[in-house]
Amino acid sequence: MVLFLPWEEASRADMMVHRYIRRQLRPSHHPLTKRLERLMMQGMRQGLFIIMMFVLTACATSPPVQEMAAARSAISIAKAIPHGGSESIASLKSAEQALAEAARSIDEEHYGRARRLAVKARQKAQMAAKLKQKGQ
Repeated sequence: MVLFLPWEEASRADMMVHRYIRRQLRPSHHPLTKRLERLMMQGMRQGLFIIMMFVLTACATSPPVQEMAAARSAISIAKAIPHGGSESIASLKSAEQALAEAARSIDEEHYGRARRLAVKARQKAQMAAKLKQKGQ
């Protein structure tokens, strides 16, 4: 490629050839380069998406410590309330079973399932406490 210095005389044809060569060498004007850039951007987006999914999965796969503690607390509160009918006793047993199953799920490292079961156990224990307070 020939470069013309400002003080050199160049013909109009030489200048046109020089501009044409410069445009052809510029990577963004080549159709294959544009396609490659597009593919690289898609790859970067997909890579970022995969990294974000790993991060979110790592956050979601921690043991449900708070949920288990809340379920245990709700069960102990429901047990402490006197005067329980058959419906409240059944709800309390169901809560205890769900909590035991959640503990087994934690041992098997199925944290999502354990979290759902712990929340279910807490809800059933709260229902048992309400039923005991009503005297049912």
